[in-house]
Amino acid sequence: MTDREVKILKLLIEKKGEVVRKEDILTTLWGDNSFYTARSLDVFIAKIRKYLKEDISAEIQTIRGDGFRLLITNAPSES
Repeated sequence: MTDREVKILKLLIEKKGEVVRKEDILTTLWGDNSFYTARSLDVFIAKIRKYLKEDISAEIQTIRGDGFRLLITNAPSES
């Protein structure tokens, strides 16, 4: 993962279960919320989702028009 991807994921983990507004992520990590950085954020989120794809206990939800939410569920136990 790149440094920026780690920072985004860390922010989502700190607020897990809560909606983290795009504007908050952008101003925290980029300093602005311009279209270019907003589109970049979408690309970074897509990459992070690929990393998490194999972990069924973690999911990044897109909250349309607002931001993202990281959900962590208990993985089913293997018997």
